[in-house]
Amino acid sequence: MLGYIVVVLPAINLIENLWPRKSLPDAPSVGSDGWQLMRTPFLKEVEIEESLASTYVQEARFAVLREKSDDPLTYLNLGLRQFPSHWLLHCNCGACYLAQHNYPEAVDQFTKALESPLVPVAIQTRILDQLACIPLFSRETEFLQQADEWSRRALEIDPLSLTLKATRGSVLIDLGKIEEGRVLLEDVLQNSAVVSDRYVCACFLALAASKMGELLRASRMVHVARHMDVKSVLLDALVRELNTAPLADHQTTGTSHATH
Repeated sequence: MLGYIVVVLPAINLIENLWPRKSLPDAPSVGSDGWQLMRTPFLKEVEIEESLASTYVQEARFAVLREKSDDPLTYLNLGLRQFPSHWLLHCNCGACYLAQHNYPEAVDQFTKALESPLVPVAIQTRILDQLACIPLFSRETEFLQQADEWSRRALEIDPLSLTLKATRGSVLIDLGKIEEGRVLLEDVLQNSAVVSDRYVCACFLALAASKMGELLRASRMVHVARHMDVKSVLLDALVRELNTAPLADHQTTGTSHATH
């Protein structure tokens, strides 16, 4: 009888865990522990590490869903203690620091993620784009020279991406390479179906026109950006930089003001 209990109870527990479960009612389903256990003998070491690292990322995301005092970075740092070079943990740490506007830490974590040879190509371009966008949206110049390299690398990996073209063109405008940047931004403005991409292009085309003393053209691009009604503070920040009378007057006629 004892032998029966020893064998059957673990088997029942394993079967109960074969289906996806939820840690919280509003949380997405996560992979079952039982299924992972059954697969473990057949997994490569790197696959096991990937699965375990993903667990810490999932817990960090649940911490965000709980909207309590739980800091998602607590879970991610626990994961990094066990897997100090895992790109997925560094990437998510970078995203957390970016949300906190802690740009040096975000750059550090994203850079560490890129050092891994296991990062999928699509994730590489996303990380590089996020890095390059830091000086664009923060309007802080600390990482602008590095953004030149990040945006160039991203576009070399995926030269057909209009989003990456918008980022690259915007970085070039900030660097004073106006004509080179304009070519990319005008291409995206005309051909992208993504409103946020066109918004960024209009904003930086306004900045480019202002730098070239083309105030009417700058004012027109401000008007285009405002009518896209994108929830971003980028345009207001750039208008303050332009600091020209025509643009300051035009700011009062916009249909909406960015709030986020």
